[in-house]
Amino acid sequence: MPTRNMFKKINQHPVKKERGFTLIEIIIAVAILGILSALAISAYRGYISMAKTKSAESVLAQFPILIEQYRAENAMMCPDCNADGLHTYTYTENDDGTVNADTITPIYPAFTAKSVTTTSATLYHYRVDITVVNCAAGCEESATFTAIPQIGRGAPAGNIVSNPYQ
Repeated sequence: MPTRNMFKKINQHPVKKERGFTLIEIIIAVAILGILSALAISAYRGYISMAKTKSAESVLAQFPILIEQYRAENAMMCPDCNADGLHTYTYTENDDGTVNADTITPIYPAFTAKSVTTTSATLYHYRVDITVVNCAAGCEESATFTAIPQIGRGAPAGNIVSNPYQ
């Protein structure tokens, strides 16, 4: 009489109990995490760079207001604007945050280059260029405002220049 074991399928293996992930599954998971983190880091750097640029643009946005206040009180954009030529005013800081040169604040005292929470040096040096022409016939004035990035301080490359202001 045949026994039960005779009818057992030849290819039938005993059931193995799976206890974890295979090496391939772990490699795929790590690769996916690596790709996602690379995308996230890139987007984060872009947001940080954009925030620094917007900060400089907000500082530059002060200048038209400051110049108009000065013009309302003095009938010109700057104290040197009674002669033709280019008149440049700057604000720069050393790496430790101390003011290196400031010819802007004496003329426009409300100018602030950084927020009160910033203790280190500004990321940008600021420059106001006021051009005066035709003073004999009433002086035509225009101004350009520039933020010059200090790359070693983490500012994005490329000057930020506002449109000429008249």
